[in-house]
Amino acid sequence: MLLLNIALAIGPAILLLLWAYRRDTARPEPRRLVLGAFGLGIVAVAVAIVVGLALEPLEQLFTGIQRIVYRAYFVAGFLEETAKLAVVLFFVTRHKEFDEVADGMVYTMAASLGFAVVENAMYIGEPSVVLLIRGITAVPAHAAAGGFMGYFIGLSRIEGRGSSLTGLLAAVALHGTYDFFLFMGGRMSFAVIPLLIIGLVLVVYMFSIAVKRDQDAGRVPRGPKIHPKI
Repeated sequence: MLLLNIALAIGPAILLLLWAYRRDTARPEPRRLVLGAFGLGIVAVAVAIVVGLALEPLEQLFTGIQRIVYRAYFVAGFLEETAKLAVVLFFVTRHKEFDEVADGMVYTMAASLGFAVVENAMYIGEPSVVLLIRGITAVPAHAAAGGFMGYFIGLSRIEGRGSSLTGLLAAVALHGTYDFFLFMGGRMSFAVIPLLIIGLVLVVYMFSIAVKRDQDAGRVPRGPKIHPKI
């Protein structure tokens, strides 16, 4: 069961990472840098945990629905997405390879999926069905939130349009709403299904828009795929 749980913890994130990597087909990013972003997402977990523990006393100020909102949108949404944003902005966007709007989505989704793998690792000892459910819900939720944020990071850094803050707020809205439905429990928890569908459809659409912007601006060719650097 251990090997199955390890596969379930890692597999969905790897599949989504490959999907995101293949969206940028004209000029694929260096694999080493994409994997580096994935690794930075793992580091971001530690940052989010440390800050979350430091701010834990604040939770006592809230009760009932207010506490659920605080945990969903601030602890899970804001702290986690800010940690991902920080590692992408401070470590990834400085590389010369970050030169397309679509790159923002690729790298931020990679960081988000690294974050998701660590969260899944915390459930390794649970029944396999728990990790299976997380693989089709929590992992795609992290990827979608990363995609939202990455689009605006790329738009801001490459075209000077909009702001990374807009992306952060979009990611927090999706992530926080996802956790809010789960924390409420009962029938409301099933609302995560249409939320995820909408989120993933939007990410696919945003990827197509990002790639088109890069093509229209001449940043990437419209021709055949160029093999990535190692």
